Formats: sequence, structure tokens, C-alpha cells
Amino acid sequence: MKGGVRDRGAGGQSAGLPQSEPTPVLSLQNASKAFAGVHALDAVSLDLYASEAHGLVGENGAGKSTLVKMLGGVHQPDLGTLLMDGAELVLTGTADARDAGIAVIYQEPTLFPDLSVAENVFIGRQPLRSGRRIDFDGIRGQSHL
Repeated sequence: MKGGVRDRGAGGQSAGLPQSEPTPVLSLQNASKAFAGVHALDAVSLDLYASEAHGLVGENGAGKSTLVKMLGGVHQPDLGTLLMDGAELVLTGTADARDAGIAVIYQEPTLFPDLSVAENVFIGRQPLRSGRRIDFDGIRGQSHL
């Protein structure tokens, strides 16, 4: 996957007063990753802002899974930087990603068909109430469904 940088534009300036650019919640800058000489990612940059939805599309072998695994802590970039709220973030595994609030939901028809979408999103990291009971209202509220 060959990289690109998204241009946010002028950001809706008014009355001639400059507005500060919003900081991406998660930003990958000039990331590259190779496996046994195969370049899966080449200088890819991606900015993710709060309340946005994104689709990642491309041919088989384009690097989509590698990019998602890099954001989820499965792979570290050979080159490049991962930033969270403007600060450098190094993920040495999926537990680091989880602790930083990053979760990857892999494309599967159903994870646990007996659970709701919100419950599936929080598998392994459910918010708890007193007595270590699962906070189902918290799950629904935090999943924004």
C-alpha cells in the first residue's frame, strides 16, 4: 500500500481569524512494513479523528490487514510513527493497544451470535459495576450504538 496524507483543508475559518487544526485521535505517519523482503506498507500516513467512520478498501495483498494490525499492536512499523492525541505511542502488543483504548474488530459474520453488537464490541474489556458484574448500560453507552 503506497501512502498518502489526508488534507483537512482550511477548517472553516471565519471573520479572518485562523482556527487551530484539530488533532487526530490516532495518526500513523510515514509507516513502512516489510515481511521477508515483501513491502506490505510503503510510507503510509493516516489521520483518524473523533466521530469519523472510515472504510479501508483495496486488492488482496494491498496491505489493508497489515495496516490494521499495526494500529492494533500486532505489528510494529519498520519505519514511521504512531501518535495518539499528538503524543508518540509505541505498541508492543495487543494488550498495549487495548490499554490505549484501541480495539480491532475483525471482519467476521458473527463473533458471538447470542450477544448484541455492543456486547461483541466489548468482549474481554467489559465495564464492570460493583461486585464485578458487567455494566450493560455502560456497554451500550460507550459503544454509541
